[in-house]
Amino acid sequence: MKIQIPSKVADRKKKRVKTAIILLSSAALLLPGAEFIGTQAALAASNASNASSVSTSDSDKVLNNFQSLLKANNLRDADIYLNKNIEKTTQHHASLMVLYLENARIKALPILDQKFYPEEIQKELSSIYKRNDHIDNLIKKAKTQKLKKLLIEVKNSGYKMRTSEGMYYLTMDYSRFERYQNNVKDDIAAYITIQMTETDKYASSDAALTIGYQELVNRALIQENFLLEYPTSNRSGQVKTLFNDYKLYVFYGLNNTPLFSYEENTMQPNARKAYEFISQIPNTNKSELRNQLKQFMKLVKEEKYKKTAKVQNWLTENINEKQ
Repeated sequence: MKIQIPSKVADRKKKRVKTAIILLSSAALLLPGAEFIGTQAALAASNASNASSVSTSDSDKVLNNFQSLLKANNLRDADIYLNKNIEKTTQHHASLMVLYLENARIKALPILDQKFYPEEIQKELSSIYKRNDHIDNLIKKAKTQKLKKLLIEVKNSGYKMRTSEGMYYLTMDYSRFERYQNNVKDDIAAYITIQMTETDKYASSDAALTIGYQELVNRALIQENFLLEYPTSNRSGQVKTLFNDYKLYVFYGLNNTPLFSYEENTMQPNARKAYEFISQIPNTNKSELRNQLKQFMKLVKEEKYKKTAKVQNWLTENINEKQ
């Protein structure tokens, strides 16, 4: 028996572009979203100070030059130029350029990714790659000039390597956007943080959870907080997609780490412990996810932590239909 709902997530992942991340570690759950809000307040103060000293004409010039580099598909030079000149731009233009750069990298990713499909490239990567290996390490360890050249292009273009189900492929390296957070609008700074956390350590790999249940819920709460705080953000759609995936992870798990065991149909002990703890924290920011988790745990406890028909019906009515 396999979990069916999370297969929706697997279908999205085939696109290889993760819309994803987060802020807190698994131990930081007492005040979900507090660090998120505090970080954004600090960024807002810094952004406001920078915006007051920028001329519109200089900002327009930087924007036009940057767009010319992107039109020439020169991701490396566009990134270098933006890094050198972003302080000369308004917050609005800085935000636009960062989003343009993200869009350009997403668009170019599949083309470069295909260069890693040949069997000889996959085999060489398999012989040198360690999980979460930094791109610089891979460049040093590359045995052939062909792979070394490809990896240098990966680095210059803003990507990193990832492996899943025995395949090696590219994904966005959102840590490359971190240096722009002080210059962009608050919602884009928050979005970068979410994506950085996600791509630094993905919540799942090979149809299994790779983070703890407390961190799983906390990431979802921060994503939800983003959607409440910035409902009209240019990146609300990406965060919404990520949040929907996380809700499925929270309430169903994944095929290789189901929330309820296949053998006994009972809730995983670690999830039970984490969810009961989180459910007892006062819901001061009126989180729908927190309310749902509290209702869910109340029902599951009544059902002796078994996935009974009542539990399945609750999931169908409250989780599936809202995705």
